[in-house]
Amino acid sequence: MSSRLAFTLTTATAPWTEGDRISLPAHILESLGTNAHDDEASRVLTFNVMFPSTGQSLACGVKDFAADADVVLAPAWILSALGAADGDTVEVRIVDLPKATAVKLRATDLTYLELPDIRAVLESALRDHFTCINRGMPLRVRAFLPGEHVMATCSFVVADLTPRVNACTVINTDVEVDLAPLEADPVKLHAMHAEWKRHRADLAPKPLPTTAGQHHRVTLDPGQAASFAVEMKAVPETHGVVRVAAEVGEGDCNLYAHPLLRASLQDNTALDVTVGSKAVEMDVAPARAADAAQVFVTIEVDGDAPCVVDLVWTSSEASSDPSSGAANGSDAMAVDDEPDEGPYGHTKCPTCQKWISAGAYPLHQIHCARNTVACSTCGAVLLRTRAKDHWHCPEPRCTFVALHPGEPDKHLRFWHTPTACSGCDATFSNAAGTLQTHRRAHCPARIIYCRYCHTYAPAGPSDDGLSAADRLAGLTSAHEAACAARTVDCRTCGRPVARRDVAVHMQLHAAAKRNQPKPLTLCRNWVCGRPVVGTPAPGAICLTCFAPFYSSRAASPREEAAALVRKRVQRYFQQATVGCGHAWCGNKYCCSSPKFEWTDLDATGKAIQCMQLAKAAPVDGMWLCVASQRIQDRRSMAQDLAAAHGWDVEWCLEALIKTEQDDETDASDDDDDAGGANDDRQDVQAQVRWMSRAVDWLLKLAPPPKAAS
Repeated sequence: MSSRLAFTLTTATAPWTEGDRISLPAHILESLGTNAHDDEASRVLTFNVMFPSTGQSLACGVKDFAADADVVLAPAWILSALGAADGDTVEVRIVDLPKATAVKLRATDLTYLELPDIRAVLESALRDHFTCINRGMPLRVRAFLPGEHVMATCSFVVADLTPRVNACTVINTDVEVDLAPLEADPVKLHAMHAEWKRHRADLAPKPLPTTAGQHHRVTLDPGQAASFAVEMKAVPETHGVVRVAAEVGEGDCNLYAHPLLRASLQDNTALDVTVGSKAVEMDVAPARAADAAQVFVTIEVDGDAPCVVDLVWTSSEASSDPSSGAANGSDAMAVDDEPDEGPYGHTKCPTCQKWISAGAYPLHQIHCARNTVACSTCGAVLLRTRAKDHWHCPEPRCTFVALHPGEPDKHLRFWHTPTACSGCDATFSNAAGTLQTHRRAHCPARIIYCRYCHTYAPAGPSDDGLSAADRLAGLTSAHEAACAARTVDCRTCGRPVARRDVAVHMQLHAAAKRNQPKPLTLCRNWVCGRPVVGTPAPGAICLTCFAPFYSSRAASPREEAAALVRKRVQRYFQQATVGCGHAWCGNKYCCSSPKFEWTDLDATGKAIQCMQLAKAAPVDGMWLCVASQRIQDRRSMAQDLAAAHGWDVEWCLEALIKTEQDDETDASDDDDDAGGANDDRQDVQAQVRWMSRAVDWLLKLAPPPKAAS
């Protein structure tokens, strides 16, 4: 696109605050389309906005072309950086910018220290909200601070860019983000760090004992809440559920749990708001997926009296009856059904409905009428001293029955009082039921940990718009769906793959790798380290090993077979009596080898053994000396690798051949054979290096090894 295209527009503050993207009038898009070349149609649109009054300019991207005619909508921070205000005139010019490869940012405060992974947050913010980045420009990033449990703005200044230009684009490029030291007076900086540490210590949850089952006593004043943490390193890897019990000694409290965030009524995965002692169970799989160090529980005092609680946590492999604390009340007391006719000589008590013997009935009737009363609603028999605490919820379709003082009020507050969501201001019929369903699964402001960008972020709009592929991938939020749709290049095949499909894509590669056919056919000469190329020679040996047995004379198949056996016997007998002359020979049937097995046999015994070896060759293979130690070592090393690691010998031999060619690309088997016993002997260190390269090759390209023998 031509850099001469420029437009004079009037500024107006945009409603969005994040990012560097502006909104332009539609006629600019028409002008760009008219002047664009064919090879420029797919370029990222970048603009330079300059305020003539101050001479300040800033490169930025475009959000849309929906602004009013001759008006540019820009975030407030862009207007501030230019020194402009609403109604000022600016020049907007289209420009081409290089792609950034590295960005160095300098923080202007210590807020960023609260972020668990600052680089992941910055990379995600640049990717989601920015098209360009300018040297020296202010950069404000909205992020969730787990320590304070709030969304906050972290402020930075762009200290440096690579390449070294004034502005770059961050679209379709991998940008390395680095942090420069905070610039401040050393004394002031030390005071800032000390204040931050005190603030962090005040906010940090108190650790529970690292030993499961150990009690931890907590005393809280009315209106107070306290957060506690269970260290994940104390939870066995095989255990997936952490249960926290609160044994209430005095007063009353509510208990909330969350595996990633500080738990509260609005943010939890389990809660218990009943009266008395209580317990919650939470799945710690999200904490392990996020590599979190702790899971969290919060105690909140309920009522006007101080609360004394003993906390104790345990873990288990699975939850047979997970407690969410959302059970709508306790079970009502019920009277056991009594038979219409009792035993002979018994009378039914009209108060407790039990059959009493005739002798005991008068005294029982007096005692029962004086001390007990039956509930007119459910028929439960209650002590008169506790009858005032027995209460049935008057709300339609609610079966809650209170048994303790304070339960009716608490039940009505949590189950029948409309409550607003703190994230989206929607109102729900109750805090312990419908609000929890909304906050855990549907609220766009709920905080999630994104498995793709590794940041804590708002979930985004309702999951109603998720695609079938997103749902199959287990995605539950718009944020994760957007991250999952981004592509990465497969490190195996180089193709772009959506992040949500990476696991399946790599499984396909693993299956293809696992089902590969063997790369070569082994020579059936157990001393030879050459593969069989083409059609195997008789005996399934390579053509080089078969060369001494070749005959050009035409003969019948029977005569050829007999001649072949005769030549094998002659070759074996020559090896057993004369040898090959190589001290490094590893053939156990060659007298030149230190491994020779027939040292105690005379010539006749050796001849008999040679006859047996020759006849068994089609089934058992052959033992023929080779002319090169490297060829022999290749076979023995392949067998050693196969025995030690579990790969097939064929794959081990292929790895040794491929990695051998890395160092000796000019060497070939034919040269070795033609030169006879040359000087290519491998010392022990060279063999170790060779085998190490072969193992690396096998790990990368071969199917997974079987169990080592």
